[in-house]
Amino acid sequence: NLLAGEIPGDLGSLSSLEYLFIGYNQYAGGIPAELGNLTSIQYFYLYKNQLSGPLPQLGHLDDLIDIEMSGNYFNGTIPESFATLSSLYKLHLFSNQLSGTLPQGLEFLPNLTTLVLYNNFFSGEISPEWGLHSARLIQFDVGKNSFSGPLPPHLCHSGTIQYISFMNNGMNGTIPDNYGFECESLLRFRVDGNFLSGSVPSGLWTRPKDTLTLQNNMLSGNINLTNSQGARGLNVLFIDYNEFEGKIPDDIGKLWNLTKFTATHNKLSGDLPSQITTLTILESLNLSSNMISGEIPSSINALERLNLLDLSHNNLIGPIPPQLGLLENLDHLDLSFNSLNGTFPDAFVNEASTELTNF
Repeated sequence: NLLAGEIPGDLGSLSSLEYLFIGYNQYAGGIPAELGNLTSIQYFYLYKNQLSGPLPQLGHLDDLIDIEMSGNYFNGTIPESFATLSSLYKLHLFSNQLSGTLPQGLEFLPNLTTLVLYNNFFSGEISPEWGLHSARLIQFDVGKNSFSGPLPPHLCHSGTIQYISFMNNGMNGTIPDNYGFECESLLRFRVDGNFLSGSVPSGLWTRPKDTLTLQNNMLSGNINLTNSQGARGLNVLFIDYNEFEGKIPDDIGKLWNLTKFTATHNKLSGDLPSQITTLTILESLNLSSNMISGEIPSSINALERLNLLDLSHNNLIGPIPPQLGLLENLDHLDLSFNSLNGTFPDAFVNEASTELTNF
């Protein structure tokens, strides 16, 4: 819809109203205090308007199940009274201008399944109690804020959580060891853009069934895909700009659904495993700025969907495989700063749409 102006305060007289859906409009200004009279309200949906000012005091609305006020211009802090909404299932406040710390007690809401706060200005530490009291927690997304301190150790305690994101914050310390065995239901785990250090718990490498992004931290140790059966659905693996070392394990070939693998700017060494060429739906492979040695596997042409291949700044030797010329979808190839010999396949030299970098 294209409803505009301010939200009418008269809505507050609808004492039996249970569903308020006025998202995707152009309402502006603040939320009228009269909406606090909606004592029967369960769904409070104001997504994607042009609303501003502080969040309303809703703590006395005991029947609230779903609060969705994302995509606006709300500022200030989350009211302390939100922590008393014992019936609340979902709290969506992403893409606003909210700040401050999370209200104490929010982590104790027993029915909370979804907390999505990304793209705000929140700060402070995350309570270590998160995950211990919400038996049905599914999504915890506080990415793109200014949170700091350690990751909450019990976030996967319920066994139900599927989405975890702390991306682009100031989180530090190590990834809790119990993430490796408690986070069994994970689909996506995003902690990129923080100050995390130490090794990744061995089980966590193979827990997420869709996305694992660890880039831009100070993580170290080896890539451990020993128990890779659970990770066969993994679609995205980003670990660049860390201090990972050792060989890329042969078990990389068991991640059959992998489409993007980026590990640039680490300390990886050893040969490039030929098993990587069994990832037939891989579209992007960037292993640049490591210490990978040996030859490029001659079976590289099995990666039929590959559109980006960057192996630059490594210790590769031997010939440039002519099989590269069979990769019809490849539009970016960088083999520079290695010790390769030979020439690019004619298919690349004659193809204007393929970006080549000297080897």
